[in-house]
Amino acid sequence: MKLQIKLDELRSLLTRAIVPLKVDPAIGSSLRGFGRLDVANSRLSATVIGPVVACTIGVPLDGSPEDGACACNLEMLADMLAFAPAGEMVDLDFQHATGSGTMGQLHVRVGKSKFKTPCAHPDIFRPVTPEPAAERAEIEKDTLDGAISAVQFASAPNDADNIRSNICLSSHGGKLHAVAMNGIECCICEMGPGTGLKTFLPSKVAKGLSKMLASGTVTLVAGQKNGYLVQDACVIRFPRSPAAEEKFPDVGRLLAVEHVMPVGVPTERLKDMVGASRHVSKAECLLAVAGGELTFWAKSPLDGSEYRASVSCVAGEGDTIEAGMCPDLLGEFLAKVHADSITLEFNPKKNDRGWPWHVKISDGQRLIFFIKTLAVMSVSPGG
Repeated sequence: MKLQIKLDELRSLLTRAIVPLKVDPAIGSSLRGFGRLDVANSRLSATVIGPVVACTIGVPLDGSPEDGACACNLEMLADMLAFAPAGEMVDLDFQHATGSGTMGQLHVRVGKSKFKTPCAHPDIFRPVTPEPAAERAEIEKDTLDGAISAVQFASAPNDADNIRSNICLSSHGGKLHAVAMNGIECCICEMGPGTGLKTFLPSKVAKGLSKMLASGTVTLVAGQKNGYLVQDACVIRFPRSPAAEEKFPDVGRLLAVEHVMPVGVPTERLKDMVGASRHVSKAECLLAVAGGELTFWAKSPLDGSEYRASVSCVAGEGDTIEAGMCPDLLGEFLAKVHADSITLEFNPKKNDRGWPWHVKISDGQRLIFFIKTLAVMSVSPGG
């Protein structure tokens, strides 16, 4: 295997391909950083296989270079090339071993610098190809990135909960949605027309998507064993989670619940009120709607400091409702909202305190947020 490629193109390829090495720290130390380089049909491809994420990403080559494959430390190769001056050409030459032991060496020359690195057998890292699938959906990469960025805060923070550490991509009412929930809150972002597809992105995959995918259209594929993101010469594979798919709450039923008493509030004013209440208490506050006003109360459990603020809202006369909630979680959602106003609606089902079971908040465009009401102990309207 011998080829020449522009430095910038090789850097870009390696930067995208080694993302699984960044999000999968559990990769065995003996092959930490390793991946496969393939040359075939005038294309250079890099393959990395991790415990959760696997990918094959390719770039076209000029001319008709010699076909071949080798496995080497792609992470180290990327680090070495980071010091090379821009605009240079890179020569890659894989030389087979003449003796026993190593599989050979990859010789690299860029400008006046050269180095070599030992190689492993390339079959350890087989290129990733999507399996036949009945469910596919096409979406623009920017739309997918935006949806994941909007909902990811509501997923579980680690892998302890294998169900809620996933982001669900599913169709409801003819629309494709990204959904994340952690048991207290649920955030839903509409992405476009739905096709019946349903699959789950592990949070580890979601964190690296922007770096691995190029601009343009992405095909979501739900295979029998794995999910895939396919784009030209880029294939990203992630495992389907039977536990998550079986136990993940039915978002369609949640969206179908008829909520009551819609209340319209200016977004920026609500952000200010929630932000101020978070300085007093991050864990709990009381929201109340009465007489055409929405009021926030918060009280510090440490020193008794209190915060109270009101804003005029669009609500029916005589409507009165209270709900305890976590201002920290509400603030995370509001940070994703860019609409001028939002609408709060309340689940007609009541909890033991007579408060709605949860509050639904939407921006009227693509974001819907559900947050469970909490048993606020330190704040009351009379306080």
